[in-house]
Amino acid sequence: MPRIAAPTIAAHREATWQRLREGFIRAVHEEGYGALTLAAIARHAGIARNTIYNYAPTKDALLVAVVKAEAAPIVSALVEACAAVEDPEDRLALLVRRQLAALAPAGG
Repeated sequence: MPRIAAPTIAAHREATWQRLREGFIRAVHEEGYGALTLAAIARHAGIARNTIYNYAPTKDALLVAVVKAEAAPIVSALVEACAAVEDPEDRLALLVRRQLAALAPAGG
């Protein structure tokens, strides 16, 4: 039985998911997505490879889950900011400005 490294199972699962997300992102940066294996992801995350299957059945499914998790706060903030703007043109301008600011390199 694996050790639970948090006060609750839910907290342990969330901490493991966070390590898995961070490990996945590091692994992609270091090894490239095409060459990536679940074993490499597990190594970067500091977890057992079979633990990954509790979160995603494949490398592709894990990619989707990580992208959704990373994008959720950004999308939520955009929706909230846009909801405060009544004019559709102003709302679109806000959306474009925020996305450009997030995606454009600093100073470029």
